[in-house]
Amino acid sequence: MGKHRLKFGIIGCGSVVRDLHMPAWAQIDGVSPVAVCDVNENLLKKFASDYGIADIYTSIEEFLLAQSQNLDFICVATPAFTHYEIARKVLNAGNHLLIEKPIAQSLNETEELKRLSKSRLLSVCVIQNYRFREHITVVLDKLDRGTMGTLETIYCRFRTGGPKGPPTHWTHAERRHKLLLYDYAIHFIDLVVCFGGPIKKIKGIDYISDGNNTKYIAVVAEHQNGVRSVIELQTQSPFQEASIQLRGDKCVADIQFYPEGCSFNKGMQNPFVAFRNEGKRLFDLVTGIGKEKLGLTGKRRARSHYSLFKSFVQSLREPEKPLPVSIDAVLPTIRFLDEISHVIYY
Repeated sequence: MGKHRLKFGIIGCGSVVRDLHMPAWAQIDGVSPVAVCDVNENLLKKFASDYGIADIYTSIEEFLLAQSQNLDFICVATPAFTHYEIARKVLNAGNHLLIEKPIAQSLNETEELKRLSKSRLLSVCVIQNYRFREHITVVLDKLDRGTMGTLETIYCRFRTGGPKGPPTHWTHAERRHKLLLYDYAIHFIDLVVCFGGPIKKIKGIDYISDGNNTKYIAVVAEHQNGVRSVIELQTQSPFQEASIQLRGDKCVADIQFYPEGCSFNKGMQNPFVAFRNEGKRLFDLVTGIGKEKLGLTGKRRARSHYSLFKSFVQSLREPEKPLPVSIDAVLPTIRFLDEISHVIYY
């Protein structure tokens, strides 16, 4: 695609796009959104006005018919349960695709999108941006260099609150849309697979459901390399928590989110070690906020999106460069989710 300015379209202009995507795009030269589509007309008009986008659509079909030949790629940021159908339409229209996680809600759908993109010679990049968070890249580097020794066990814990919006909002239909697995906890399950590698066998699954909502999921799995993972997910929790612990035979990595932080520990754990680690996390948070407020850095929460988006644009300009997160790269995660969801949601 050379060095000309890339034009892209957006399908879905909710809070993720406004708060995370647009600040990331603002830091990347030579890329401009020129068309946007959303079913919410009021939201659509406000978004287009705020970002100076002239061409707006409430119909995906009309959007693709009018814009597909004018765009270098399309970014999809709609609810997860809509991704497969929209992705298929975008690829059939002949456009490269940047799509929010997950790419689809089943292994069959994902493999179909892979075949379709390959037959059309189109690039598909999945926005699994947590892989690009600074503390995650540090852990991945230490694993690659063997600093932690042999990885033995991964513990993942995620707790979130209840659904938002009125009772008719799609977030109130957890089981229909598989929200706990494919929307709320997708980043953390993906990181478990990134750290431990593809899953060999699920050793056990337990869950609690009230008919409309799956409130709790627990999974024990064995990776192909022998690593064991224990995953605990909960919605409608009175408090929020997201953490991953990696236990190697040389040290333990404790990864925290909201705010993010990471510490590497060995030996006896005590309140002084915990105080030191939490103090560092607080210091990093405060200094990060300060640098952002002073304009010394871009928006903190958008940094991983910036890294992924910049790499995606580079791969379009220089096809010899790999995509940051291809369909093949997420297939192990989708395969794992597929096995879990067949127990819980079917």
